[in-house]
Amino acid sequence: SRVNSVRRPETIGPDVFSTVYYKENEHMRAKARDIEERAEKAAQIFRGTASEDAFFQLVYFPAKASANLLKMQLYAGLNKMLASHGCPSANGYADVIKTCLEEDARLCDAYHKVHDSKWDGMMLSEHIGFTNWNEEEHMLPLRTYVTPYPGDRVCVSVSGNPEYTMGGDWTRKDLLMTDLLIPGGKGEIRMENCCEADCTWKAETSEGADWIKLSAAKGTLRGAVAPAENKIEENNNVTFITVSADPELLHNACMETGSENITGTVTIRSGRCLARIIVAAGDFTVEEKTAKHDVPVLPANLKAPRGGVPLACAIEAAEYDNVNPGKDCTFKLYEPYGKYHSGLRTYPADDGNKNPADMPNALYSFYLPEEGDYEITLLQAPGGPVLKDTYCRFGVSANEGEIISVAAVDESYRAGENSCREWCHSVLVHEKSGAFTMQGKKGENTLRIYGFDPGVVLMRILIRKENSEKVSSFFGPLPDFVRG
Repeated sequence: SRVNSVRRPETIGPDVFSTVYYKENEHMRAKARDIEERAEKAAQIFRGTASEDAFFQLVYFPAKASANLLKMQLYAGLNKMLASHGCPSANGYADVIKTCLEEDARLCDAYHKVHDSKWDGMMLSEHIGFTNWNEEEHMLPLRTYVTPYPGDRVCVSVSGNPEYTMGGDWTRKDLLMTDLLIPGGKGEIRMENCCEADCTWKAETSEGADWIKLSAAKGTLRGAVAPAENKIEENNNVTFITVSADPELLHNACMETGSENITGTVTIRSGRCLARIIVAAGDFTVEEKTAKHDVPVLPANLKAPRGGVPLACAIEAAEYDNVNPGKDCTFKLYEPYGKYHSGLRTYPADDGNKNPADMPNALYSFYLPEEGDYEITLLQAPGGPVLKDTYCRFGVSANEGEIISVAAVDESYRAGENSCREWCHSVLVHEKSGAFTMQGKKGENTLRIYGFDPGVVLMRILIRKENSEKVSSFFGPLPDFVRG
């Protein structure tokens, strides 16, 4: 139910959970598999008992059917992305999409037959690939197949970057890896053999980049073959290299250049393929390493790839330093809650109080690696506004400065009306948001959030350098319940 609460199964499509950023697709696949396994184990307990039919209707079917649809759309996303890169591994995901569609039909048929067909026909309504608030124009996932290339071809990509290269002489492009700009971060290089014959590969770092550590430096990629359905994640024509940094060598390299960050190059060679990965890394201070929340920033001398870079800091509502009650009201914390982790709202609710001194406030702190303008986004629960002429506002003070109001909606917003595109979107993505720009200073900064309009629930604060493109991701930095 937690997974379904953040995105209804019928509204999931191939592009909802990112195949590129924050390993969103990978973690959601793990959630789907876990739900299926737990449902199967629980079913064994009830098999042959008087409660078997009730368990099937109320627990087993919702869990299995929802996880199957989630898994199908996640595979559809991988199929779409890999096929667009010319990777034959897309074919295995295309096959399993069909298997998921067949499993959906089997589960619905079993539901119709349970308890002497008491609920026959209940699952005949459309429930796959909604593109609107209802079933109109819904779509079954597309399945794309790739023919293995007869010649020499390897596709190289890196984590957190939608671009790829096959290392040709004329179309070669450098790939930027930004994972090591986050304290403790590790990156990943993906290589796939797109041709029929086996090939060997070799990876090496550039001169002066001995601080880059690779989990493997050479190997063999098998020719592209169709994987067995139960081994779709184990293609022998695909390999991954983990990229990390040696802290001492990285520190020494940065000291030599007089910079807090540095870049090095990893070169991949396989046949005619010559791919270059630019690895950006930060030499973090003790304050950055120990900060409760650190905001990663792309160095000014680097150009972000198409689609942006996943460099942002997320602070959950529950992660405040302290809370001060207001006059006759306070903040009440709900956890688990909503799309992320927790929710914070003024309680008891009234018609709102425009004097912040009388309202509760919560203090949040975070570390910035450099001064400048930063975009602060307050992510709210999708409900509201609850009264006319209220706009789902919070009061905000940056670094104990002037208190401003940040609204998530305006006077044109119509909650509950499908003619209001903003409302339809907020219900679909399970959140509303309001944003403002703050002038940040290097080091520790603070935000003090004040209650303002009634019924507004703060779920998360997202911080990123202004003018940095926001990446296409459902969650952004993953909440604990997804990572776990």
